Amino acid sequence: MAKRRFGVPAILIVCALAVVLPPLAVEAYPETYLNTPVPFDSISIANGANFFSENCVVCHGPQGKGNGVLAKSFSKLPADLLTEPHTERHTAGDFFNWLTKGIPDTGMPGFEDKLDEEGRWDVVNYIHAMSRGYQARLMSPKVVPNKPSQGPPNFSYTAHDGSSGILQDFWYQKAVLLVLFSWPESRERLEQLRMAYDKLSNGNAEVLAVPMHNLDPQDLAEITASTPFPVVTQGAKEITQSYVLYRRTLGRPDLLGKGSIPTHLEFLIDRFGYLRARWIPVADGEGWTNLDLLMRQVAQLKREKEILPPPDDHVH
Repeated sequence: MAKRRFGVPAILIVCALAVVLPPLAVEAYPETYLNTPVPFDSISIANGANFFSENCVVCHGPQGKGNGVLAKSFSKLPADLLTEPHTERHTAGDFFNWLTKGIPDTGMPGFEDKLDEEGRWDVVNYIHAMSRGYQARLMSPKVVPNKPSQGPPNFSYTAHDGSSGILQDFWYQKAVLLVLFSWPESRERLEQLRMAYDKLSNGNAEVLAVPMHNLDPQDLAEITASTPFPVVTQGAKEITQSYVLYRRTLGRPDLLGKGSIPTHLEFLIDRFGYLRARWIPVADGEGWTNLDLLMRQVAQLKREKEILPPPDDHVH
């Protein structure tokens, strides 16, 4: 009788596991748990974006939603890499395997013969940047106190004043107000930031201005004539390609067609490497043109102690 009393619960446990475990079973590949060798940075993302545009858009669509012009020709629609949690459910190594070997019976080809290993990792980084950018639609011009969550793409740059470096140089030093601007549309805002620069510096924040389009020498000279903060002259294209993926808001989901790129975006990155707030004029109105509002966000970041270690610079 004692054995039967033990046996019945054991049978119930086995049956319960039989119900629970199948949904958790995920096919693994030799690359599934590989450490990503290529950093999650703007150069890699920009390279991946270019390849995606040339080879993947016809099936996955211009924004990765799985709605390309050929999508309906497949028995199983291509994966939605943007709005569905597809990217979160699989490792970077899974995506690398699919880009290398393809996926049988789906129409997804492999690109091993067309793209070298580093290039395939670049595409993986771009896919993750798309997904992270979509998740960033929850952001606003206000910092959520003590809630770091998302690590933005790292980047390298050279500025008009001869300074150069990478985003990670600011870790444990300063918050960064990253300003993606257009000229002359952003003229008034840049002037406002010039006037507020001392306040921002005293708040332990650096301004880094990134032109979203090529500037001719005359425009660059006008912009930098009295600008106290760095204006990026090398690396701007890659930074722009990476950070415009973070343009969506709840009110402007921007999911149709090729997408609509704002002419001006600003991001606050704390000194521990996390993207904490964002202002897009066409979506958020007055926002950080109210300098009191901006300075309150900067002050919040200055008060905060380290909550999480800096984000990993590789996707997983």
